[in-house]
Amino acid sequence: LARATARQKEFTVRAALGATRSRLAQQFVAENLLVALPAGGLGWVLSYWGVGLLIGLNQTAVPRANEIGVDARAFAFTLGLALLIAVVLGIIPVMRFSKADLQSSLKDAGRGQVAHAKSNRLRSLLVVSQMALTLILLICAGLLVKSFYLLLQNDPGFRPESAVVMDLSLPRYEDPERTKRFMRDYKLLVDKGVLPEDPSPGSVHNEPQRRQVLFHEQLLDRIGRLPGVTAVGSINTLPMNSSGSSGNFFIDNDPSKTGYADYRLVTPGYFAAMDIPLLRGRLFDQNDRPDSPPSALISQSLAQKQWPGEDPIGKRIQFGNMDGDMRLLTVVGVVGNVLDRGLDSTPGSTIYAYAYQRPQSSSISVVARAQTGAATLTPAMRQVVQELNPELPVSFQTLEQVFSSSLDSRRFSLVIFIVFGAVALTLAVLGIYGVMSYAVSQRTQEIGIRIALGARSGDVFKLVVGHGLLLTFLGIGIGLVGAFLLTQLMSSFLYGVGTRDPLTFALIPLLLAAVALLASYVPARRATRVDPMIALRYE
Repeated sequence: LARATARQKEFTVRAALGATRSRLAQQFVAENLLVALPAGGLGWVLSYWGVGLLIGLNQTAVPRANEIGVDARAFAFTLGLALLIAVVLGIIPVMRFSKADLQSSLKDAGRGQVAHAKSNRLRSLLVVSQMALTLILLICAGLLVKSFYLLLQNDPGFRPESAVVMDLSLPRYEDPERTKRFMRDYKLLVDKGVLPEDPSPGSVHNEPQRRQVLFHEQLLDRIGRLPGVTAVGSINTLPMNSSGSSGNFFIDNDPSKTGYADYRLVTPGYFAAMDIPLLRGRLFDQNDRPDSPPSALISQSLAQKQWPGEDPIGKRIQFGNMDGDMRLLTVVGVVGNVLDRGLDSTPGSTIYAYAYQRPQSSSISVVARAQTGAATLTPAMRQVVQELNPELPVSFQTLEQVFSSSLDSRRFSLVIFIVFGAVALTLAVLGIYGVMSYAVSQRTQEIGIRIALGARSGDVFKLVVGHGLLLTFLGIGIGLVGAFLLTQLMSSFLYGVGTRDPLTFALIPLLLAAVALLASYVPARRATRVDPMIALRYE
């Protein structure tokens, strides 16, 4: 649009010589196509990299992410958009030019008056709009960045570093041959005093469960003896996973005394593997046998909620609605809180039952903590599983990956707004620079006259920069109003920060003004170096 305005003299002469509006529009559209089509093609190619990277980093946050990609429909849309831009930006100058009086335009062109006030207003309006939209996107991005930073300051209750997670389902035992082998292995453990000779009802009371317990124990025992492993344990549902069980429980089997908590099945080494601290009492140990009274550990928040000011050790809980086992659980210890449902959640009430005493879950997550890099344990752990049951499928991930994936939804929103904000900022800077450069070129003669009459370089510099800052502040003012209104829609994406955070609403406009000042600096410096003799001959 700026170049079309600069060529108004040329098209005035063409029109005077008989060129029709359609002929002028064809030329504009053809020239625009030479810019729009290659730009659209380059954007389409770059989108292969951009979309793939974005989805790859945040796959769990986007439903059906594997179906998202740049395909023929995206190509057709991009091509159509490029054509639309070329046509619209080719027709607008002709429509504006056709409304002008040809005789007056010829007189203005002869005097070199090609920069009309309407043209200047249109260019300025576009820059102001760019600055306003950029400010809105940057404020949204700023709120998300601050929210994400505050979220990361929360202690998850465990240490994600140097630990690997192996997910698997315990095997089902039903055929006679495997039963015989199980009975032989079970008898060996009975002789060693590890398992009871005659489990009591309600404990490990059937053979498939006993065989699963045996496999479970052997698996953890072998992994615990691997080089570099400092602790190993398992749980039926890892933290940061929303699929865990929860429900009501009775205190001392009294229906009038109830509570609500998450229910987790763990093995003794789980807390050491996760680095969850023991605050009071003891962890599960050799005294907690499959045939002994069921024990339980509780989180600190549950202890404070149900027994404030009391010692919860020795208290009894009936949580039979979770697995059908109506025996009372005796609290033997209190452990630290874990943000089980994400960093943005509050510490929940959790009851940890002993997996060998209540083996009701077949899907487990084995956590092994390593002295060095956790990834080095994966081949050895896979080999252990293959030796015990080669048909059992397993999957691996580091505990850091589990922790990171819980932030995918927020990270996705953050990345989206940062990318769009950066692109908008780049366009706004180019807009300011382009308008200022064009204004300097159009006012070269005026600037030369000012310098010839005694204007100092500083005065010329202020003149150009002042115009750029005026457009910037107008855009910032409009953008602030839009941001105040639109940021209300993103309250669900924020944590620990309001939608009208004063710090964000103060820093982002200052950043935008500084960048706009920098964009105006180069044209302003060029204006101060105008030679008056050359400028006076400039047309």
